[in-house]
Amino acid sequence: MESQPTVLVTGATGFLGAWIIKKALESNKYKVRGSMRNHKDEKRLKSLKDAFGDNFDRLELVSADLTDDDAISKAVEGCDYVLHVASPFPAVSPKDEMEVIRPAVAGNESILNA
Repeated sequence: MESQPTVLVTGATGFLGAWIIKKALESNKYKVRGSMRNHKDEKRLKSLKDAFGDNFDRLELVSADLTDDDAISKAVEGCDYVLHVASPFPAVSPKDEMEVIRPAVAGNESILNA
């Protein structure tokens, strides 16, 4: 059997990232790595475990802040595909939109550079 390609999905705890990971795991076609700010955050891990069920054990989670180039490079290492769907999404709109735009752009640049 041919080796499964590895896909990194950024924003594993976000709605879109979690949905993509769930579908990728269910397909059994990929090794899936998900990035999140802190892969040891018990509250966020519980929601992923609940959503993915038995497939959770097949998910590799890594900590990777989008503004940390080294962490992003490590997360991307060995991956065949990257689905970058993470983006800052504050609970309250900031007064200055650049508080959201700057880290979103920096995250995109980090992924592209990696």
